[in-house]
Amino acid sequence: MESEWEKVSFVHPSKESLFNQIIQLESISYPEDEAADEDKIRFRWKEAMDYFYVLTKREKENEREGELIGFINGTLSKGELTHETMANHNKDGDTLCIHSVAVELKERRKGYASFMMKRYVEEMNKKRNQLKSIQLLCKSNLIPFYQSCGFQLIGESKVEHGKEQWFDMIYNIQ
Repeated sequence: MESEWEKVSFVHPSKESLFNQIIQLESISYPEDEAADEDKIRFRWKEAMDYFYVLTKREKENEREGELIGFINGTLSKGELTHETMANHNKDGDTLCIHSVAVELKERRKGYASFMMKRYVEEMNKKRNQLKSIQLLCKSNLIPFYQSCGFQLIGESKVEHGKEQWFDMIYNIQ
């Protein structure tokens, strides 16, 4: 019998049916003024699929994707993160900007976010010929979480998004 961890897959989404679940998960994971809307997620899905991963729980052993547990997505840019660079995807970019890290409410506090982040970083390290760094914005309460995944705090972000202060974090590709 498989353990719960043996039933999870961390893959690029291939089923369109996951798209609507991802939109819903984004909307419940972030405040309304911070959550990406359907158009932004669709853009990342179509233009930056190499940087879009889902974590699913398989019901059948040979199943590639099952029930959505969480997702991570990002886009490429050059240099410093700004509203403009984060709104686009520069295929020649050397900085990966993570936009969303989200886990279903019923699956939170089970280690899935850490698992996704560590696997995501592992996958991005394979792209070291192109990528120099992975960057993200987070709120102060999440700084320790991202540090535990190998990210370093840069400081307060210049990007304003929503009402709260954001912090820039970086993982240098090795």
